[in-house]
Amino acid sequence: MHSPRRRAELVSDESRFSKLCSALDVVGDTEAAIASYLGAENDSGSTGDLYLRFYGILQVLAVQQDALKHIAESLHARSCQPCRIVLPINMSEEITEIVIPILRSIQTDLASVKSDVSILKKAVTRLDHRTASMDAHLAGFYSSMRMNNDDMDDIRGRIEALERKAQKDDEPQP
Repeated sequence: MHSPRRRAELVSDESRFSKLCSALDVVGDTEAAIASYLGAENDSGSTGDLYLRFYGILQVLAVQQDALKHIAESLHARSCQPCRIVLPINMSEEITEIVIPILRSIQTDLASVKSDVSILKKAVTRLDHRTASMDAHLAGFYSSMRMNNDDMDDIRGRIEALERKAQKDDEPQP
């Protein structure tokens, strides 16, 4: 783009020039993200954070490759057709040095999670037994309550019958 003729050609096609500028911005942004990732301390031991960091850096690399492809297209770089961007060997070694410890940490976290799940399963089994016992007690209470309700209905019926009889007895006889 330092050549005035090349620059004039790029600027004349507004769509292509905008695409190029955006792609260059993306490359700069992804470089900053990669530098941040490589320099970051992993304070959080949570599995979710590890996955986020791991898949995040993979996504950043994919976005950067797309941006480089768009730059090549904007500059009509014939040597990049089809545009395949391969990480240099030293970069892939750096990625391996990053990924392996993350995967080991995830494996350790998963072992801890499996242990927690085992403990939770035992607790659920105990709760199931307690719930079954409570259900049996409640069934007994409901049965007693139904018997009491039946007895009360019988007593109400007797009282109503006595009240009707008393009303008949109180009526004047001809």
